Amino acid sequence: MNKLLRTVEKESSQGAMKVGQSEADPVKFAILCMPRTGSSMLTQWLSTHKDIRCLPAIFSKTGWPPRQVSGVGAFAWMRENLDSEWDNLSLRLSKPAKLLREIVAKSSDKVAVGFKHHIGSDNITEPLLGRGAGTRKIILTRNNLLAAYSSHKVVEATGQGAARAGQSIVRAAVTFDPVEFSRFAAKRQRLYEHAREQVRGPVMEIDYTAVRTEEGIGLIGRFLGVDPAGFGLQQTAKRNSDEIVSRFSDPEVVLSYLKQHGLENWASET
Repeated sequence: MNKLLRTVEKESSQGAMKVGQSEADPVKFAILCMPRTGSSMLTQWLSTHKDIRCLPAIFSKTGWPPRQVSGVGAFAWMRENLDSEWDNLSLRLSKPAKLLREIVAKSSDKVAVGFKHHIGSDNITEPLLGRGAGTRKIILTRNNLLAAYSSHKVVEATGQGAARAGQSIVRAAVTFDPVEFSRFAAKRQRLYEHAREQVRGPVMEIDYTAVRTEEGIGLIGRFLGVDPAGFGLQQTAKRNSDEIVSRFSDPEVVLSYLKQHGLENWASET
């Protein structure tokens, strides 16, 4: 955690104001991540802060609200405040800067406004990485790739992704496929390395194991320039055990693979 804190302090000092940017403008940020890294947990937890507006994956089909939305939250705000023309995913992907300007313009009551984006998922990633000091980037990782892989497999088996606090959890034990896992891990490592190489401007990197703690969310709060003690309770429920091997129906195969590759520390996630 100390290394992470030094990174935040170093990069925050680089967040100089862009020409034409007003002091009253919200801080703009993007959460760059891969699926099953706790990004839904993070976006919803950030949204409990009165000074932050954090939207889901707006450049994806699932990150945009349906036509009928009830209650409160990010989807309700988007449906109420953003033009219906943005329901068209192709338009969002072809004019991302225009969409972001509209979101920022309608978030003048916030100190920071941002969204999450899955790296490598479309042609939006490269422009996001290259944006300079005007957009702060949070690279959200899950260094325990076995945890990410098993979470991915559980979602495939149950059809249930992120669960809200209090929601019933559908559980399943999944089968470990060594070849599939090796490909899964290699792809993730490649995409994250590319993101680290290409990213510009103020940036912090934080792992799932840190971001799910009050200390971790406080670090992000400081990075975004808000009161780090201003967050509410987590809005999502943890759906799987931290004993990662227990998520599989063939734990002996998993343990053998981990031992063979010197990855025994991935047997659990703390």
